[in-house]
Amino acid sequence: MDPSEIDPKLLAFIPALAPPPGVKPNFKDPLSLENPLRVSVCFVMAMMLVFVSLRVYTRLRITREFGAEDCKFSCLPV
Repeated sequence: MDPSEIDPKLLAFIPALAPPPGVKPNFKDPLSLENPLRVSVCFVMAMMLVFVSLRVYTRLRITREFGAEDCKFSCLPV
């Protein structure tokens, strides 16, 4: 059978290779790593927020100065 004759909608359900021995293919509800990735991203974003908040607090309250090095998009030449 020529691959160009296969219906494009069917290609999502046809595996490229046979699965390893003892593994049953699951095309309807495949294993996803979406939830662990979301948890990781949320954790890193929360940690980033804590550290940036501490940096800004230290610069404004303790040293009482906020310099050009604290801005990522500084107009000043380096």
